[in-house]
Amino acid sequence: MKKKLFAIIIAFMFTVSLLTFSSCDYIFNAIFGPGSDSDGTGNSPVAHTHKMIKKNVENVICQGADTVFYWYCQECRKCFTDELGDEEILDLDALEAGHLFVIESDAETHWQQCKNCKEINGEKQSHSANKWLTNKENHYKVCNVCTAVFALSEHELINDFCEICDFTLNYAVRCNSDYGYDSFATLDNGENLQKLYSDIDGIASAFHDDETMDAGILLSEGTHYYVLDAVSFKNYNISGEQALSVWSVYRHDHPLYYWIDGRVMTNESSLQLCVVNEYAQGEKRTAQNVKLYSKIDEYLALVGEESFDYNIALGLHDAIIQNADYAYKDDGKTPETESWAHNIIGILDTGFAVCEGYAKTFQLLLNACNVNNVFVTGHSKNSGHAWNLAEIDGSWYWFDLTWDDQPTYPRGVIYEYFCKSSDDFDDHTVNASSWGVNYLYALPEVSNENYKGNEFQLGAQFTADGFTYQLSGNKSLTLVSCSLSGKVEIPETVTKNGTQYKVTVIGKDAFIANKITSLYIPYSVDVIYNFAFKGCSKLTSVTFADSVGWVRKTMNNTIEEKVTLVDASDAATLLKEYYQYRQGIAVIVEHQYVWTKTSV
Repeated sequence: MKKKLFAIIIAFMFTVSLLTFSSCDYIFNAIFGPGSDSDGTGNSPVAHTHKMIKKNVENVICQGADTVFYWYCQECRKCFTDELGDEEILDLDALEAGHLFVIESDAETHWQQCKNCKEINGEKQSHSANKWLTNKENHYKVCNVCTAVFALSEHELINDFCEICDFTLNYAVRCNSDYGYDSFATLDNGENLQKLYSDIDGIASAFHDDETMDAGILLSEGTHYYVLDAVSFKNYNISGEQALSVWSVYRHDHPLYYWIDGRVMTNESSLQLCVVNEYAQGEKRTAQNVKLYSKIDEYLALVGEESFDYNIALGLHDAIIQNADYAYKDDGKTPETESWAHNIIGILDTGFAVCEGYAKTFQLLLNACNVNNVFVTGHSKNSGHAWNLAEIDGSWYWFDLTWDDQPTYPRGVIYEYFCKSSDDFDDHTVNASSWGVNYLYALPEVSNENYKGNEFQLGAQFTADGFTYQLSGNKSLTLVSCSLSGKVEIPETVTKNGTQYKVTVIGKDAFIANKITSLYIPYSVDVIYNFAFKGCSKLTSVTFADSVGWVRKTMNNTIEEKVTLVDASDAATLLKEYYQYRQGIAVIVEHQYVWTKTSV
């Protein structure tokens, strides 16, 4: 639409309806704690951990061997060919003969085959998968049974859409959703509510990517507003409050349309979308779109090979929190009220956002990864708030990235609000579904049980080469304990189930009373928790691959001077050093520092 088209609109007397949803105003936890756990260990809550026992079968038939060895987990009661639990033995009855039947695959099928004698057990089965995985060039599937990649081929694009997997190069289709639109179908007069929604979409979609379209200017009560064409609802038997609800739902469904203002012009028969001033001109909007699309692609590349919804959500959760901070005004206390902090611009461009920006960015990226999700508004911690609900591998769970972004914690991220059941999310109240700008659609039923769809999830542990690790973030491991002695080197990466993980944290008590004499700490480690080396009297040498940029903090978050760890003996002394602090009036307590690596 052109500016001249709005000359006739000025004669209308519109009132401005404001979205009363307020920013979250939560003071981040300033108490310096050991990490995201509830037990003070510096590690995440523990999920299933294999407790392996090495077993054997004697006088076996397979290959005529005398003995065949395998591993048995006392917790899950499964058998494996390896101590890590990467390769499960599928036919336990065949163990009596010494056969270790594991899954094997080719481009089209999978089957059970003995690891020793190569005998095949049963028939070959075709690969199966629930959904297509895509990148810009190809689509493919990952088998639910054997995790083999199959059906890999290039997109067959017709008008920007792939006829096989429905992939599209259209960012508006990939990044927006229609959950709210579909929810109207369950309501009285729902068909007419959907018609108004579609009318709004026709105008908004045309405006978003068209460099030639500029918003018009409307003067109301002495204030200028940038607006789009008016949309009439009087013929749809819809009240003004219901029309505002449709506008609000449309805005919730379309996180990519960052330029839609939190205000809307309305009268008794029609409404108009207001446009954020900075993006009223098409060329400015187009330039911003190019930057956003590039940043969206960067995030999607981080999780492009993930087949589990859980892993996709974890990767995006961690990346968003790592790349963003909560947005305050110059006083450092008041949440930012500018529009950029409330939409995807905050996270994807400026690196700062309030809760609405966190939630909309997570929503947009999950949409682009074909993970069903819903943008949710309500209240938490005594303020207006926004968060997410997502369907993870078949069930719905809560997510709140804002509250999980905790810069005062050593790693800057916690998981108290990641993939939570209804029973673990009782400090959030969803908006009541009353008509108006704060209307919220009906939400899907949330699981009342913790997520169990992926065996190797946050908190899961495994042991390899004398170290016990725990999954403590996306592709990130915490070193929980060590059974080695003497000269020890911590590996930078560990491979589990074919995926490479970085060892990023040395957990509390990881080497407690251990008999190590020297230790090598790789570049990947960026946090060392207090008491990691308590009682390690024989430890006299610690070598850091990265010896600069380290700081150590006390319980009250006091930051000591940066420490350059060049001399190995000095490093060992410093890591074991205690400080004293007063607990109460008269009690003096000895404590150890938490070490974090920062930019130099």
